[in-house]
Amino acid sequence: MKIAAQLFTVREYVKTEKEIYQTLKKIKEIGYEIVQLSALGAYKPKNMKNQLDELGMSACVTHSPLDRIISDTEALITEHKLMGIKHIGLGHFLGNNLNEYKFFLDKLAPAVDKIAAAGLKFVYHNHAHELIKYDGVRPLDYMRDNTDSKKFGFLADFYWLQYAGICSVQFLKQYTGRVEIVHFKDMRAAAEGKSRFAEIYEGNMDYDSIYNACVKEGVLWAAVEQDVCDGDPFDSLKISRDNIRKRLGI
Repeated sequence: MKIAAQLFTVREYVKTEKEIYQTLKKIKEIGYEIVQLSALGAYKPKNMKNQLDELGMSACVTHSPLDRIISDTEALITEHKLMGIKHIGLGHFLGNNLNEYKFFLDKLAPAVDKIAAAGLKFVYHNHAHELIKYDGVRPLDYMRDNTDSKKFGFLADFYWLQYAGICSVQFLKQYTGRVEIVHFKDMRAAAEGKSRFAEIYEGNMDYDSIYNACVKEGVLWAAVEQDVCDGDPFDSLKISRDNIRKRLGI
């Protein structure tokens, strides 16, 4: 399993192509060679590929807008192939009942088929709301049970699983073969004025067990993400990277 940096963490520093390059360079210096493209300002895929190549970096997945995934599928596929990214990710969908999730899957299905036919894979990133039960069914499980495992994957965000009261280790067992990419994101019992989001191994989640479960389940990439940082987000990414290297040796 390889470690990546989720650029959403430094979203205030990637609004232009010049800023993106400067941020990628800084992240490489921190110790990351892989990134997830997310929350970026406008950029040209060819320029992104050139920047990554120049820095000796790569990208493992994107968070792409739902409307582009559905309505601009072919162009999105072309862009991902140009950048050497094999996973097209969706970061969010909010439904209020199972019928809305069914409608979502039906609308998404043609794009998922096209993405798979092109040799790429669609992945869905969870928050906590997909784990609210409707008639005893969690929408995330509904998505798992009503999609093709070869075409439709999941990007497991362990913070939001913890927030929803779900054991990450058990979740990976329940989603065997469906998770190739995860978000490493820690949670702490926060003091007054502090965020609940924490650097990896600075919170209270059991990342030793989570890592072992990821390896067992064949997870390929773990993207470090911190939605809110109490200080400089680059410092937070560095703390997480250093802690992971020290504790896990990767």
